[in-house]
Amino acid sequence: MQFNTLLQLRTSIYQALIIVGLLLLSACGGGGGSSSDGSGDSDSNSGSGDSVDGGGNTGSSAIETGQFQGSAVRGLTYSTPTLTGTTDEQGRYQYRTGESIKFYLGRLYLGQSLATKTLYPSDIAASDSAEVKIAQLLQTLDADNNADNGIDVSRLSSASSSNYLYLPDGDLSQQDIDTFDSSKTLVSETDASNFLTQAIENDRDTSGYLSVSGGETRGYGFTFSTTGLNEVTIATLACTQVSCCKVSVDGRNIVDQNRLIRFSLSRLAGETAAIQIQALGTQTCYYKTPVSSAIRTSAQVQSTINAQGDGNNYPTLNVIKPNQYYYLNDSSRNANIQTLKSIGLGDIKLTEHSAKKAEYLDKDGVDAHANSIRTYDYLNTVLGINSYNNSGGDLPAITNYLYPRSDITSCGSNSKAGSWFNAFYTNNRIFYTPAKPDQNRDKSLSAVVNVAAHEWGHAITDNYSNLAYQRESGAINEAFSDWLGIAIEQYYTTDTKTWTIGLKDNPFRSLKDPSSTGNYPDTYKGTHWRATDNNSCTPDQCENDYCGVHTNSSVGNKMFYLLSVGGDHNGVTVTGIGTDNAMKIALSANRNQWTSSTTFHNAKAGMIAASVPFGNTDDGVNMQQQVELAWEAVNVRDQNMPATP
Repeated sequence: MQFNTLLQLRTSIYQALIIVGLLLLSACGGGGGSSSDGSGDSDSNSGSGDSVDGGGNTGSSAIETGQFQGSAVRGLTYSTPTLTGTTDEQGRYQYRTGESIKFYLGRLYLGQSLATKTLYPSDIAASDSAEVKIAQLLQTLDADNNADNGIDVSRLSSASSSNYLYLPDGDLSQQDIDTFDSSKTLVSETDASNFLTQAIENDRDTSGYLSVSGGETRGYGFTFSTTGLNEVTIATLACTQVSCCKVSVDGRNIVDQNRLIRFSLSRLAGETAAIQIQALGTQTCYYKTPVSSAIRTSAQVQSTINAQGDGNNYPTLNVIKPNQYYYLNDSSRNANIQTLKSIGLGDIKLTEHSAKKAEYLDKDGVDAHANSIRTYDYLNTVLGINSYNNSGGDLPAITNYLYPRSDITSCGSNSKAGSWFNAFYTNNRIFYTPAKPDQNRDKSLSAVVNVAAHEWGHAITDNYSNLAYQRESGAINEAFSDWLGIAIEQYYTTDTKTWTIGLKDNPFRSLKDPSSTGNYPDTYKGTHWRATDNNSCTPDQCENDYCGVHTNSSVGNKMFYLLSVGGDHNGVTVTGIGTDNAMKIALSANRNQWTSSTTFHNAKAGMIAASVPFGNTDDGVNMQQQVELAWEAVNVRDQNMPATP
């Protein structure tokens, strides 16, 4: 195993849409792109933006000094949005309160964290396995081979190249160590972990802290005297894991990060909020008694901030502020829109995206939140439905979700935990993996509004037609989500309208020209069409993409493009009716005409029927006629309708 470089393109294993119940945006685990700054992350916590109500950047705060421990590490390069430097013999670094801080070993990006007075490898690591690798590296490369008197890697701190390295997805090897110093022998995972555990225990002052361990659980309750929201904070201590403590509340598992658990609660007057605290893994959870802020009404906590994501700047992003912190939670609409952050691997563990200033919110969280809001608003104002189920269904989005959750063998290929780059939907929730600079993916897909809308499109289908995820019905399922993705992106775009799904520089699919992004068909049973009949195809995740759900969806995509803007295809001329009109008809068909077994011909018939009430466009174009022509242009015709089994 070697360190992943920015220029390495990892070969992606071919995956179908459903993997352990997840609807993936693409059928692959990874892909290409380019990093904008070689930083190894998506610059979370380091955006720019001022709060409209005074919570933004009001000037630089005083410079603080922190210490990188486990034990004290000299020679790590660090950077915050305003400061850069190298840790000294006591592991000291400088930062301003609220900033994120990134650490590097020479050219190797180690990780980032909210800057605090003391940081350990577990604070900057993305997962427990990454934390052990960081500990191994630092202890192995110590100049005098004696980590008890501090760790010195200062001889490795200079790096002029911008071609950064990244921790491997798999275990460290001696070859990785030789990249830095071939005279050193790799410290084992066990020895590195044991040393770090002892170092943390020696540093840790448990005075005034309570503790739970093993399967022990301790409960607390908060009774709301009035209807509203409050903020709960629980201070914790470090351990040899990314997170040490877990709070279970309202069906969520919220974990500590940077020695703090913080979350908001909402209740009616007289109701009680019950929380349960327990330790994660084999570590002891040390914590202080939960502190609850004053209750504020829903109107009082609603706030609007100017926030920066990786995708855009959002000058009027709706959030809540129940006390001192902004949370990516919008309660101002008729559906609750909340964005959470996943921590580590294994069972799902979450924290709430929160910060004292808008500029310190994670960029990928800001993007995810803004794009869920945009999706809801388009559904409500343009398509006339209240969320994906027309009943105010909540829109929870989860960022930083490492996938797969453990090492797996899938479709004959091995994948390391957390190595995939994708977005997916399951059970009325959407998930985004983090950026993967080593795979040339420099930002999360949360930055792309067409991806967010695509995933929420699956929620619409789940709640209405429930199109079976195989054969032609599965292709229509995928196509409908692509249509919604394009419609919403174009609704908010002031630049040139585009017709691709995914990042612009490396898209997954094109509705205008399907074959431009791969072997995708633009004609029913034409070139690149995957067989779907019972005799030719048995749906299989690995062998045939469930009989072509991602591939054959491009025929539906080409139809939607023609219906929206018009054009000639296969000798048929279509007059465009506009993207929004096309989407209204498609939604009506999904809600009222299609069923779980809908085929391409059924989809055509359903859209023709659904188009009748819409009549003509403002230009006098009959929409029903153009729906029929658009489907015929991609060769979905009565004469080639498959025989009913």
